[in-house]
Amino acid sequence: MRNAFLIIALLCVGFLALGKGTDGYTVLTSEGSRRTAVAKHPVVIPPILLRDRGGSFFKINDYREGPTLVEFIYTGCQTTCVELGNAFEEISDSLSKSMKVRLVSISIDPTDQLEDLQRYAERFNIPSHLWKVAKVKNRKDTTSLLNTFGIIAIPDGYGGYEHNAAIHIVDRSGKLISIVDHEVALLALTAMQGDQ
Repeated sequence: MRNAFLIIALLCVGFLALGKGTDGYTVLTSEGSRRTAVAKHPVVIPPILLRDRGGSFFKINDYREGPTLVEFIYTGCQTTCVELGNAFEEISDSLSKSMKVRLVSISIDPTDQLEDLQRYAERFNIPSHLWKVAKVKNRKDTTSLLNTFGIIAIPDGYGGYEHNAAIHIVDRSGKLISIVDHEVALLALTAMQGDQ
């Protein structure tokens, strides 16, 4: 009888912990939880200085004409980052001239130089007026930026990194309002343009 009570108590505690860890049983992964949290509580993006492939400085939250789509990359990555680059290329090709949007690919590889950013841009035929490829100006700000966006990068054991692969939508007020897969980013962007 005592063992049965102990088992029931442990199951109840486990069930409650599962509910807390899955945002009320609505998500199954930490990535799902990250996306749900941002949708419920948009995050203010800190004014961290970025440097683009041409050497110019800017901040994510200084673009006020419309939303900014942000992705995090390693310029030397041959897997996830290629998919993200292809998604941004597709989005940039699909945008109508009337849509006020900026795309930003941020390299989180501390060894990247401006030449690496330029090569990445050339690989995807990136139009510089629409799509910025950049890196954080001061390395010490990289952790703050990654934490703000909820990006986790883990060494893969082969000299590269595994990291979250998503498109982050920052509204014109400088808040991260949504995190989506690249397949639905254009749909989300079109819906946002209709609301303006």
